[in-house]
Amino acid sequence: MIQTFAPQWVKGITSRARVVLQGKLEGVDEVLASALDALIASLSPPSSLSPRPALFLLGYIASSTAMLEHTAWSASHRSKVEHEADIDTLIRWVKHGGLAATQEELSAVATFNHKNNERLVYGGGVAARGKL
Repeated sequence: MIQTFAPQWVKGITSRARVVLQGKLEGVDEVLASALDALIASLSPPSSLSPRPALFLLGYIASSTAMLEHTAWSASHRSKVEHEADIDTLIRWVKHGGLAATQEELSAVATFNHKNNERLVYGGGVAARGKL
């Protein structure tokens, strides 16, 4: 479900915001698109270690998209000073608020060797017996 709904929601808001904000996004739209692609890629096939960073990334994507929608709205409903503050807040949140670090964590989890994880938990033998 997330693979179909999230891209439509994020891309719809991003495309409307591009029109309204006319070049003021400073790459926010590309960062969101990259994060969304990473999230969707992590879901097929999911790693046993990916749920936590995937949920954090989903949270960053959702909050960033909501802020983007608010910033586009503020262009016609708030003063110029308030609107410029909204743009600055959006850019800071998306570029420096943890989204990139969470995306990197999710990518790192995908490269873990799951056989090593099994050896850490169950020991060296093929017959899985718990050490805990």
